Amino acid sequence: MRIEYMMLENFAMVKSGMGLDKLELDFHGFKNVITLIVGNNGTGKTGAVLSNLHPYAGLGHLEARDDSDIIIPGKDGHKIIIFKTKKHEYYIEHFYQYQGKKRSRKISSYCKKDGKELNPSGSVNAFNALIECEFQIDMNFLKLMRLGPNVKNFISLGATERKSFIAKLLAEVESYIKDQKSASERSSLLNNELKIALDKKKRLDIDDI
Repeated sequence: MRIEYMMLENFAMVKSGMGLDKLELDFHGFKNVITLIVGNNGTGKTGAVLSNLHPYAGLGHLEARDDSDIIIPGKDGHKIIIFKTKKHEYYIEHFYQYQGKKRSRKISSYCKKDGKELNPSGSVNAFNALIECEFQIDMNFLKLMRLGPNVKNFISLGATERKSFIAKLLAEVESYIKDQKSASERSSLLNNELKIALDKKKRLDIDDI
């Protein structure tokens, strides 16, 4: 899976050294496998850029900092990210909108696969389930991506949180093991059937398969 494009509008990392309220990254057509992001400490390389190169609306419980919200409080925001695989293109959009007298924020999340909308309701829960189905990842897996004093990763989790996280991770591994076992058994069966067919062809001297 390759990230082709990301855009964040009114993102809260203006407190960082970037001093921007809009970030746009276009990796389309890049020939390089490895891309280096260079800058001084605190300029937003990790907090603004790397932390948001994923399909979700936010970071979940990854960040330990108070200003970890990617959108400026009180402002509407927008996140676009495009993923490409060998077979499909995913166009993902998140809208952050403040509504009502209390100015409570509503997030709507959408995902188009090859131009077809898969989450027309914009429900965040449905979107997260969709991403897990399409990409086989969960938001909690972001905890495995980064290390640092301002990141609530696996190492900094409490004993109960670690146990819960590992249980989910092992459940994922178990399902992959079952799939691999089923595929191996099916492959073995097909190989035996093919061997029998080839032996029969040889014994009967069949030229036209």
